[in-house]
Amino acid sequence: MEQLKQIKGFIHSIWTDLRESTTQPINKILMTVVMWGIVTSLSVYGYVHLSQKASHLQEQQETFVIQMNAESDYIVSKEAKLLETFRENKNPHTSHTSIFDSLQGEPLMIVSTDEHEGILELTLLGSTERLINWINTVDEKEPSRHIEIEDIERKGNVVYVHCAVKSRI
Repeated sequence: MEQLKQIKGFIHSIWTDLRESTTQPINKILMTVVMWGIVTSLSVYGYVHLSQKASHLQEQQETFVIQMNAESDYIVSKEAKLLETFRENKNPHTSHTSIFDSLQGEPLMIVSTDEHEGILELTLLGSTERLINWINTVDEKEPSRHIEIEDIERKGNVVYVHCAVKSRI
């Protein structure tokens, strides 16, 4: 807005100088040129302003779409469905709430989860010591279940473990 006022003042000063120093026919021509300049300046300013607003709105819309896609991908993911099953304890015979509770006592990170046919498959990330502590905790607290380690991958001090929690029955 400040730039618009400066442009208007500049154009007005030019107009007054020209009007005082010219004759009548030239005065009309100059007035037409100055008016054309004002209209053009305002049009360019309006176009730039509206273009910036449009690009800002487009960025907001793209961000919203990305966020909605991420949320919808999570909602239909195996992890979200499994977490919902645990929250509601839909099937008390295959409830793995105590398994997840035991993970909260150890600094292990759940990378992925899956459940099929009553078998809980977990991919965990952590140290070897913490993994062994967790396995021992599950063996003590859940005698009806055991943990089968299906795959271990070491990366420095970190261990990725893919395991299955199965029923002993």
